[in-house]
Amino acid sequence: MYRYGHRNCRIQTIRVTAAAAAAVNWMWGARLDVIVHSANELLRIESKMVKHRSNSFSSSREQFVRVIALLLITTFDNCLLRASELNKNNGIMLPNRPQQIVNSAANVTITCIFIHSAEIKWIYPEYLFKTPEISMSDKRLNFTYEKNETHVSSTMTLLKARARDTGYYECYLPLFGELRVKQYLYVFNKREAVYKDGNQERFVFEKGEDVTVPCKPTHPNVVMSLKRTTQLVVGSLPPEELQRELLSGPPSWSRQPTKGLTLRQVTLDHFGSYVCSGKMRNTTDKAANERFKMIVSGLDLKRNNSLRNPVAGSDVTLICRAYVFTSPPTWGYYQTTNDAEELIYINESDPPSAEN
Repeated sequence: MYRYGHRNCRIQTIRVTAAAAAAVNWMWGARLDVIVHSANELLRIESKMVKHRSNSFSSSREQFVRVIALLLITTFDNCLLRASELNKNNGIMLPNRPQQIVNSAANVTITCIFIHSAEIKWIYPEYLFKTPEISMSDKRLNFTYEKNETHVSSTMTLLKARARDTGYYECYLPLFGELRVKQYLYVFNKREAVYKDGNQERFVFEKGEDVTVPCKPTHPNVVMSLKRTTQLVVGSLPPEELQRELLSGPPSWSRQPTKGLTLRQVTLDHFGSYVCSGKMRNTTDKAANERFKMIVSGLDLKRNNSLRNPVAGSDVTLICRAYVFTSPPTWGYYQTTNDAEELIYINESDPPSAEN
């Protein structure tokens, strides 16, 4: 307990330890402008006390004021640094890194902080919210929320993480859609080195689309493979096609760890079944497999072993494929009449003769 007095100050009695504790607690939640004002006031008082020092003024008390002033200034500087970091990232996620890697069965904690007072919402992998009875998300996934005058924060805790928990975890402010931050979480299990997001087995695409099949690794060092199988084929596949590694050559399959397997401009030739597999690099682990089917709808017309520019009187063979249609395709040809093209449908039971 300290007691001091001065002609410009009224007599005060303060318990230093309590004041220091209160100052620290107050500074944590105070607005930045309040901290600056208080620091300046303490420095002004301390300067006046040095200028008009009296024998009754305690040197210990002077030292205490200096310490509190320094603490206020240091806290202010730290607040500015935090504010700068938060503003730069539209918020911050802790641990502050773009991705996090854990082993299965680990507990994961992620905290989001925004300089705001609005409510925080979370987005996380489909496995946790679309299949709660399988993922047991109601028992494994918990959220807590806190806020003061300047900040709002939320902490997500994921217990006993599973390989299928792998994916993006994102927090945002619903009232301000641009204020969001995310992190990719890998949950590695060598028995599930790859997985299909959503556990979908059948994918339907239209010819010409750029497509993505969400077969993904559970660790960035997993080496992935993609091959065809005979489970679903139209016609037959030669043995060399079944053995071909699709991620190392044409057609243009590619691997994006956080998105899956992508293919540009899918064709009817891609219709079929596939196996996506993976294992950790430089290990003898048995590869983990995920199977899926690609259904491609559309029409396709090709000439079969014909001359590029056939001459009049030569034979031309055309092959028309129509996938995922309820009725067979109808043949036709274009005929020019008076400088206008007209589509003439062919009656397959009575096709036109060569003389026509």
